[in-house]
Amino acid sequence: MDFGKGIRQSIDLYLQNFGILLAATLVVGLLSCLTFGILAGPLCGGLLVLGLKLLRNEKPEFKEIFAHFDQFVPTLIISLLLWVVGLALSHIPAIGWLLVLVLGPAGYGIYALAIGLVVDRKTDPLSALRLSLDCLGRQLLPLWLFGLAISILSWLGAALCFIPIILTMPVGAAGMAVLYHELSPGIPRALPLKDRT
Repeated sequence: MDFGKGIRQSIDLYLQNFGILLAATLVVGLLSCLTFGILAGPLCGGLLVLGLKLLRNEKPEFKEIFAHFDQFVPTLIISLLLWVVGLALSHIPAIGWLLVLVLGPAGYGIYALAIGLVVDRKTDPLSALRLSLDCLGRQLLPLWLFGLAISILSWLGAALCFIPIILTMPVGAAGMAVLYHELSPGIPRALPLKDRT
């Protein structure tokens, strides 16, 4: 993945689709917070698919963010596993928070790819995480740099106050779509869980 091109695409995608991405990210963030993250997986999956449709010049519909609750359990598993890993790392004495800061950008990429594989390809969560880790391992530095830059851009508003973060967080949503759009063609297909015998 071309790190600079991916950042430019993410910013352009947001600026060209400002209204719908801002509104969708705001709703996804609000509902995720109100449900203590339980609905974050399918909502983020819907936000990612909305971004993919925008990238593919398909007609975007706001209701896309609610269209992937059929994948509630798989996306919840991915969200919980990554949350538990982050929590465990943060509790390592002396270096825990440093590890979270260093590995966080990689976690962004793993989450985007895994959620995308679940909602787009109906891949089971463990296969989606394995395929995401494989992809990350092949392109560690550019994906880490992309995750770091998108995270900084997304949370830039937090340095000022609540209102600006609402305006910067959609960059992270656009980045998830760009990341998945760029990398998913190179990720081998895994059979959905229901098709395995």
